[in-house]
Amino acid sequence: MLRMNEDELAAFIRVSPHQVKDWIRKDKAPAHARLLLCLIEGWLLRTRVGDSETKIFPTHLLLQ
Repeated sequence: MLRMNEDELAAFIRVSPHQVKDWIRKDKAPAHARLLLCLIEGWLLRTRVGDSETKIFPTHLLLQ
């Protein structure tokens, strides 16, 4: 949804590009990164798309 490459995403969430590429390779990111990206995605859906059904806090990430 953000339409960013790995380097742009890394800069956006303030981590090294190597970390993001490693997360993609392993298909798993740490909880803090998943939470941050879900919050950003929810904000985008609410403000840009107008999806008012989007959860404000992604509680499903706390169980992983």
